[in-house]
Amino acid sequence: MLRVLMVLGLFFVLPPLYAADIEFVTQELPWAVLRKGYAPPPLAARASDACPLGGIGYAVVSGELPPGLALSRLGYLSGTPLQAGSFEIAVRVSNGCTWTARHFVITVAEAPALAASPGELEFDTRSPQPQVVKLSATWPHLVYQASSSVGWLAATPENGFLPDNLRVSVDTKTLKPGRHEGEITVSAWQASGALRITVILTVAD
Repeated sequence: MLRVLMVLGLFFVLPPLYAADIEFVTQELPWAVLRKGYAPPPLAARASDACPLGGIGYAVVSGELPPGLALSRLGYLSGTPLQAGSFEIAVRVSNGCTWTARHFVITVAEAPALAASPGELEFDTRSPQPQVVKLSATWPHLVYQASSSVGWLAATPENGFLPDNLRVSVDTKTLKPGRHEGEITVSAWQASGALRITVILTVAD
């Protein structure tokens, strides 16, 4: 909508007013592994209305990123952190019509270690009920994946981030009598190595 201003009998056409609401969608940044490439999802923000004056851009306006990391105008953090610690920064997001800023903390640490209790499971056809493995890590809220090496073995995360309970179940319908062995692999891209849980299943005659 055009706005008209009258001054001393003359009419001037003023540019339209634009919505002044913009906010961060990204609430926090994942931890970074010391001396390992860092490439989390890009920062995200949303505006209440479109702005014709430019696209959304990001910039660090206070604090310092960990040495080795950089933030692009499009919101991508990338690089290899060279120093451990917690680094607080303020990031401004703007779209040509308005802007806002948010504080973030990037923690740089050694690669996390994964742990499982118990580290081995045993099933048999007389007691095939699912069992639970308690998973943990030296990092908080670490996103992980669990996979099985055989078709009769299934692993289902409760939440998908550590610490967590992993529900392990077996399907004996297509198996012959005898001793069967499978493996569950728990991994996170930040971790230096995967965690392997041995599962032994005894199928009775």
